[in-house]
Amino acid sequence: MGYTDEDVRSCRAFKSQVAFDTFDNKYATDFALTLRFKHKDYNYNRLSRTILCAADDNKHSETALEWLFDELAEDGDEIICLRVIDPSARISSVDSSLEEKQYRDEANRFLKHIMMKNSNSKKVSSSPEIRAKNSGPMGA
Repeated sequence: MGYTDEDVRSCRAFKSQVAFDTFDNKYATDFALTLRFKHKDYNYNRLSRTILCAADDNKHSETALEWLFDELAEDGDEIICLRVIDPSARISSVDSSLEEKQYRDEANRFLKHIMMKNSNSKKVSSSPEIRAKNSGPMGA
């Protein structure tokens, strides 16, 4: 998906950071990477809400994200967008460093995609989270 210069300019109003990362934890049963971006004027207050939206690559998720930002989200809200990936179905590699890079790249694409959905530049905090669900007793 290509972005216009206007899209890029609107992203400059946001600051991004890594909020949670279990890739370096060899004891983790699930791998998770949570990125966070906040509008530079974001301000959490007692009326702020936390909204969770599950998202994948289908049209229904696209519509849900657009509706969330256009109709539901208000300044001061925190939005968590969750994408769960089955490692055997999407990204798998015998080289764990390559696999980790692929997950990080996917998380960054997901972050940019969500930032573009906030077309009205609402003053929100958003946390796109990528989870790689491992199979097994703890990850089942």
